[in-house]
Amino acid sequence: MKRFSLKLKLTAMYSFFMVLVTCLCLAVLFSLSGNEILTSAQMHLRERVQESADEIELEDGEFEIDSEFYSLNKNVYLALYDAEGHFLYGKVPPGLDEMPQFQDGQIQTIRKAAGQWYVYDVQYEMENGQEFYIRGVVSVTETQKEFLIAVRFAVILLPLTVILTALIGYRLIRRTLLPVRQMTETVQEIQKDGDLSR
Repeated sequence: MKRFSLKLKLTAMYSFFMVLVTCLCLAVLFSLSGNEILTSAQMHLRERVQESADEIELEDGEFEIDSEFYSLNKNVYLALYDAEGHFLYGKVPPGLDEMPQFQDGQIQTIRKAAGQWYVYDVQYEMENGQEFYIRGVVSVTETQKEFLIAVRFAVILLPLTVILTALIGYRLIRRTLLPVRQMTETVQEIQKDGDLSR
């Protein structure tokens, strides 16, 4: 059985440790990124709901809603409810039939078979004393899907990284061991010829 050369052994060891370090870095990065993405989704949800109050006016006892209120800015669904919790205007995500009780200034998490959502409510009072709620809803599942695309992309690139690391490692090790090989060949020639002048 043919033994592996020193170059191949060193290349395998170098590649193994490089891949191990890369995998550990990716694991830490994805772990931190996953939490950061969810935190960012909550922050965008709060901002969007608070900004949307500027898009609502009351004229002659009727709400006037700006068209921007209906747009899915940052994937946030907005809806306007009266003080008793009756839906007035806006959009509700499909698949989210039952909504939780209103909790002013609190982010609630809803889990259903269709997915998971963050719900954020803010209670406002108009100049005439009329109260209403703005509810924002964002899909956690959709946010996580976007993150999983990045994870899959990294997993696809990992084998290419392994191959590239192995090739670069092999070339470096080969160049590093070149003087050792030359010395070994010279010693073998000296042994064969007996020419100690070399």
